[in-house]
Amino acid sequence: MSTITTIEEVFTTNCGCWDCPKCGLLMTSDEEAPTCDECQVEGVMADYCQDACYDYKHENWESDFFPTWLKLVGEPEHLLIQGRAMGWQRQNGMATLDATWGNLYRALSINGEYTLHMKLEGENFTVLRYSHDEPTGAHFSIHPTIVFEEE
Repeated sequence: MSTITTIEEVFTTNCGCWDCPKCGLLMTSDEEAPTCDECQVEGVMADYCQDACYDYKHENWESDFFPTWLKLVGEPEHLLIQGRAMGWQRQNGMATLDATWGNLYRALSINGEYTLHMKLEGENFTVLRYSHDEPTGAHFSIHPTIVFEEE
């Protein structure tokens, strides 16, 4: 089994919400005001947003992309994250965690503003994280692993 296409997604805390002044459609964007697909009118900043910026992305990854990748790599119970150039000291490190979307996303996010560029390419799963302390990006690769419990 292999993925047919490369899947890339950006998750960011710098997202905003816009309303279409003509039809009322709620739109999201990581950059500037988007144009409504329905009316071709530029959106106006909404005074509410909640989690609209990334809920649908999480749903896609949790229910489709991530489980497909897990099957592709043998349905592991645990994952190994290898990171380099992390934080303002640009340190390297690794961590293991249970193979769930929630655990993985929490491990990659930080307490503050950040942007995650996720990429699935066959069995390769990589993430590039940008933040105030990582302006050139911290690099992560995710792999299936086995965790042996100590007795």
